[in-house]
Amino acid sequence: MTETRAEHEARMKAQKAFLADERTRAAEQRVADEEKRKADLSAKTARLRALREARDAAHREEKQARKHKLKPSRPERPLA
Repeated sequence: MTETRAEHEARMKAQKAFLADERTRAAEQRVADEEKRKADLSAKTARLRALREARDAAHREEKQARKHKLKPSRPERPLA
């Protein structure tokens, strides 16, 4: 069965609309994926920053404890 010109135009219009919808959906998905990637990266950065700050604080405490531990006390003066 041969389609009429009107049927052909309607089919082509439907195909174009479908492809336009697909392009829009794909573009929206790319935007959503990029936003998720940025949010994940931000969360990872915050977690790593917190770990680094905790590590640095522990190092400072350890250094301070060693400093007090190794620091010799002043010798007593002999009573004369």
